[in-house]
Order: sequence, then C-alpha cells, then structure tokens
Amino acid sequence: REQFRVIYEWRTIDFEWESPADRETYVNTSRYIPQNVLISGINYYEDKIFLTLPRMLDGVPATLAYIPAQQNDTTAPKLKPFPSWGDNTVGNCDALQFVQNIEIDSNGMMWILDNGRVGTLTQNPSTKCPPSIAFIDLKTGENRIDRIPLPPDTVNPNTSYLNDLVVDSRDGGYAYITDNSAVDPGIVVFRLSDKKSWKLRDSKSMLASPDAALFRING
Repeated sequence: REQFRVIYEWRTIDFEWESPADRETYVNTSRYIPQNVLISGINYYEDKIFLTLPRMLDGVPATLAYIPAQQNDTTAPKLKPFPSWGDNTVGNCDALQFVQNIEIDSNGMMWILDNGRVGTLTQNPSTKCPPSIAFIDLKTGENRIDRIPLPPDTVNPNTSYLNDLVVDSRDGGYAYITDNSAVDPGIVVFRLSDKKSWKLRDSKSMLASPDAALFRING
C-alpha cells in the first residue's frame, strides 16, 4: 500500500493569465521567470487550496495564489492569483509583496505574513514596502485586504525574515511569528485586539553561534 499519494505536481509553475498577451508581456519584461517561481506554503479552505510563492528572486508575478481543491488532472494546474492580479503588484504597498506563510483560523479569517522586502536573494532587494500582517475574511467572499504594518523597532524592514506563523484565535486573536533575521532573530507576537506587536529576544537560544557552522558526518 502506498504511504503517500500525489495530489498535484509541477515541473514549472504557470498562471491563469487574463490574456495570452499579458503572459507575453510579463515574460518579455522579466516579471515572469518560470524557474524563479517556487511554492513555499500551503493551506486549505473549503473548495480552494492556497499556495504562497515568496519573491526571493525576480520574476514572480504573484506571491499568493490558489487552485481548486478538486481537479481531474494532477499535473501542473495553473495558479490563480489571490485575491487578484492587482493585489499582487510588486511595489504597491497596498498589495501583497512577499508572502512566506499564511494561516486560516476557525472563523475563516486568513492571516497573511508579508515580509514586504522583495528580491531577498538578489543583489538589490527592494525595501519599499514595510513588513506587515494582512487579513482577508474568506467567509464574506469580499476578499478585501486589511493590512497592519509591523513597527520597525520590532521588525527591521532591512534585516528581518519573517518565516513562520502560528495563530491562536482565542482571547481576541494572537499571532506568533518567527523572525529568522541573522542579526536580530526572535519571536514576534501580534495581538489583534489592539493591533500591537512586540518581539521576544534571547541571544542564547535564538542567535546562531559562529562556532556551529561546521558539521561533520561519519568523521
């Protein structure tokens, strides 16, 4: 008996474009470079599977997308930007920039972790937009993005790397976010009731030791 079953698989990730001309324009202007589009996170709500596509490299046209949960073919379904193409525009700070992870709570609220900084693995990352946590109420179907920037004294827009997100929807709602920053790592706590955030730091347990860079296996 097979332990795992393939649901979907991709060699190259493509999108449902508004027109063939749009796809060609994105390719010709390097806003879509297929080999740079990678899936990082996955979540499920009702009839949709949501996928995060972090913009570590150039050429990622959408950073949050979805596919229908039920399809006849497992091979390379095309992704639909979520909530829309416009809501994934690079450089528009009202849109999603670099989504690493999402969570969907029991109330149908999507919590979106947006690093803000794009092109993190390129020579010239863009820090135009601040790190933020965003919300989309999936139950209403309006798909409006509500964004709350995270303060720079908590999350440095130039050095932070917001990686993972855990949501506790009790007591008004809390998010616990790992910041994998090389210079100021920690756990960011966000409280939805008053939209406040703070950071837990501990250099002993969270800062990488320079002496732990070498690993030996079998000798």
